[in-house]
Amino acid sequence: MAFRLKEIEADLIAHRARAEAEGRIGEIEGIDLDLDAASAETGRSEAAGHPAPNR
Repeated sequence: MAFRLKEIEADLIAHRARAEAEGRIGEIEGIDLDLDAASAETGRSEAAGHPAPNR
């Protein structure tokens, strides 16, 4: 699960960069919320003993 969450975080970061380059402020705020949630969930998953595998 943590591995998939890391993929989602990477996709959100790329999406945020595109939104920022295009000046879509409202979208950036939404992406930031999603990033915070994904990061928190990744932390919970890793704390539960389900670390993301190294690639």
